[in-house]
Amino acid sequence: MELKSSDFSFSQDNVYINRNVNNNKPGMLLIMANWCGHCQRFKPTYNEICKQIGKDFICTSIEHAQLEKSSRLTQALNFSGYPTIKFFDKSGRIISEYKSNDRSKVALLAHICDVYHHCVTRH
Repeated sequence: MELKSSDFSFSQDNVYINRNVNNNKPGMLLIMANWCGHCQRFKPTYNEICKQIGKDFICTSIEHAQLEKSSRLTQALNFSGYPTIKFFDKSGRIISEYKSNDRSKVALLAHICDVYHHCVTRH
């Protein structure tokens, strides 16, 4: 699901994905740019992960053009490059960033399993 800058809200030091978007489910946010070669190579892997993890874990993304519309959102997301993967809890609050350089399907599924205990067969 591609997000717009208007799909986010702010509270103190936190940034949230609006509840009408995440439907009270945890998930991950891909921060990307269409012109980014790393993003283009990673997108098929991200899509495979999203298909495999099912409907109880939401996959979202936001593109660079949307971030240009909100300097506050860009600053609140606090990322240093593309692609960046962030995770959010059931309330939509961004809670962590995937820090590993290993963006393989197996590594990301293992991370989701470890953090959220949302485990799927890794094949």
